[in-house]
Amino acid sequence: DESFAYGYRGSLLSRLAVAALHMSDHTLARKAINERRTVHRSTMLPLESAALIRGLLRVHNVTDAIEVLDDELSLPFEGTLITTDENKDRIKHRALCMASIASRHFFEGEPAMAVQACEWLPPPGPIVR
Repeated sequence: DESFAYGYRGSLLSRLAVAALHMSDHTLARKAINERRTVHRSTMLPLESAALIRGLLRVHNVTDAIEVLDDELSLPFEGTLITTDENKDRIKHRALCMASIASRHFFEGEPAMAVQACEWLPPPGPIVR
């Protein structure tokens, strides 16, 4: 039904993807992430992207987590106002996700990746404040 959850399908897909990752159904999670990214991009929220990144990190899918980080939580383009609520929210969730990547890798005993994630933090640092 095309009218079901109109305007909320992107949110439902992100929740489905996170739940599928918890259940180790990586195929369903990948389908939900791809559908959300291609069809519902205009309704994606930073907090949903952050939840996806944390879910991907929990199942050790760092490559996809970094891809989602760079795609959905990218820094605003140069010259774009960073004071808008939308950009502030995206930057905040990006910084939190980079910290999650670092802490997850320190916890997993992979300091090289953790240090790399720490090195990603300074560029948005002045913006986050």
